Amino acid sequence: MTFSAAQLIRFAYAEARSCRFAVAMFAGLAASSVLPLPIPRYDALLVYAVAVTVIFRTLRWESTQETGGREHRDLPGRLALPHQRGRGSRSIRPSSEPGRSTLRQAPD
Repeated sequence: MTFSAAQLIRFAYAEARSCRFAVAMFAGLAASSVLPLPIPRYDALLVYAVAVTVIFRTLRWESTQETGGREHRDLPGRLALPHQRGRGSRSIRPSSEPGRSTLRQAPD
C-alpha cells in the first residue's frame, strides 16, 4: 500500500469517527418522530442527547472541550447571544410541539 493510500484511509477513519455524535443525534431525531413516546418529543430528545453525551464521555469518544467545557475567551460570546437574538435574528422559532423542559420562549 502506498503512503498516499494509507493516509487516505487514516483520514477517512478520522472523519468517520468525528461524525459519530451527529449520526447518533439524527438517529434519535428519526426515532422520536416514529416511536410513541411517554413524554413530549423534545423532552425525550433532551434526555436522549444527555444519555448519548454521557455514553460518549464514558467511552472516551468525546472530550470535555467537545461537550461544552469552554475556555474563558468564549464568555463574551455567550453573554452577547441573548442580545443578538433580541436584535432581529429570527431564525430560532418556537416549536409547535409542547415540552416541559422549556426555559424561555424564543421571540416571535
